[in-house]
Amino acid sequence: MALKERVLAGGRLRILIYVASQLVAWCMALLTIRFLKPEDYGVMAVGAVVIAAGTVIAALGLPIYMVQTPRIRRDLLRRIAGVLVISFVTMAALVAIAAPFAADFLEMPALEPVLFILSACLVVRAFSIAPSTWLQRVIKFREVAVLESSAMIASAGLGLALAIEGYGALALAGKEVAAVTISAGLGMWMTRGRLFPEFRLAGLREPLRFGFRVTVRNMLQIIQINADRLIIARMFGAEALGIYSLGTAIGRIVPRLVMTPISRIVLPALSRLGALDPRRATYFMRGTGLLAFVFFPAAGAVHWLRLRLSLWHSGRPG
Repeated sequence: MALKERVLAGGRLRILIYVASQLVAWCMALLTIRFLKPEDYGVMAVGAVVIAAGTVIAALGLPIYMVQTPRIRRDLLRRIAGVLVISFVTMAALVAIAAPFAADFLEMPALEPVLFILSACLVVRAFSIAPSTWLQRVIKFREVAVLESSAMIASAGLGLALAIEGYGALALAGKEVAAVTISAGLGMWMTRGRLFPEFRLAGLREPLRFGFRVTVRNMLQIIQINADRLIIARMFGAEALGIYSLGTAIGRIVPRLVMTPISRIVLPALSRLGALDPRRATYFMRGTGLLAFVFFPAAGAVHWLRLRLSLWHSGRPG
């Protein structure tokens, strides 16, 4: 099958599965709100920032290199997978060691066990990031859609069950660990172990040089996006941060649904084409403009609704 037909067929299926799974997961998330407190979401928001920063640093920009490089040898992919395993496991250990100090600094005792649990996400992600990235590179959109939707729905169900049992913020942390674990298992099964890590550094100078620039850019983006959460956590506490983070998450539903085709479908396909000629670049810019035309009014509507909803008073029992 030609690349165009593969992208169109797999892309349509992936969008449908992604949207359906997002709706199911958000229904479960709204039910979960009824059994948790704002403080639980605030603690989890801080943990999510720590894990996001840890993931960006540990990834070393190598997954983007794996997707965007026009040609890459299988042995080099296995060496990249080996570097990722070492990097993510090291970062997990650092997060676990820093957990008590972060909890003391932010005056959130509940943050320490949450960070301990979330550090397991980094260990599991060490073995999942290379297979999932490879599936995107080879335009296996159907497999990626099944992988992501299965992890999303199953973890949302587990998070709801743990919240009902009264685990608080640990329910949200357990949800994240479950999502990463399911994604890792399915990813390794779908790639049939072809990206089993190889712990050698030969030939990695160029990928690491490329990855360093990507890591710096991504870290600046992480700081820009999440600095407000850390400031709120330090100055106003977990409850205020929980309300803020949940409202922000609701406001990002539409952007995530709209931007997924670009980040997960269009860009991997373009990387397989090598370089953009002027005609393809024009089509890409027109498509991006059309998405922006749809996105901004929809995001404004969601923001308007968010300001008028009171989830904590009307949706949470007690």
